[in-house]
Amino acid sequence: MNRIAFELRRKAIHIVFGLTIVLLLYFNLLNAIVLGILVAGGIVLSLLEKKGRLPILSRLLDLFEREDARKRMPGEGLIFYLAGALVSVILFPKDVAMASIVVLAIGDAVSHLAGIGIGKIKHPFNDRKFLEGWLAGVVAAFIACLVLIGIEEAFVGTIAGMLIEVFDIVVMNRRVNDNLLIPPFAGLAIVVLRVLKR
Repeated sequence: MNRIAFELRRKAIHIVFGLTIVLLLYFNLLNAIVLGILVAGGIVLSLLEKKGRLPILSRLLDLFEREDARKRMPGEGLIFYLAGALVSVILFPKDVAMASIVVLAIGDAVSHLAGIGIGKIKHPFNDRKFLEGWLAGVVAAFIACLVLIGIEEAFVGTIAGMLIEVFDIVVMNRRVNDNLLIPPFAGLAIVVLRVLKR
């Protein structure tokens, strides 16, 4: 399989999925309860998929999930994506939660794709990532966040979310999926800035 085509497909879905969550939140068609149900349902389906292929889910995983992640936990990226959104919706005001999800949807995806496409310089904090990709992700997420929040908040939230994306956080010998980490860290930075500005 062509790696670039595969990653393009994965990250396109990453962007569409995140922006869909944001739009549903904006129009009050999605809330913490629904997100919690989706996370729980995702975990159940993941456990069932691990025991044997499920008709539609298996085909989608064939198209969009990396083999290593699939062996660990089928649908891992999606489940942690929903969990990261859920944490943000519970903890933060609506506009902050939406912006923090945008950092994940746009910043993480653009960073990865730009790193593959134009990356030359290794990131100083992670030699598996490229500085050019990270900077492209920061710029893209910052611009996208301006639709929802002010310029200072967009900058701080984007930097915080994209900084945590660089590091490999390990708990109990297992790397924590950055889909879970990016939205809460981005949202926390925005909330802290608001408190400091009062």
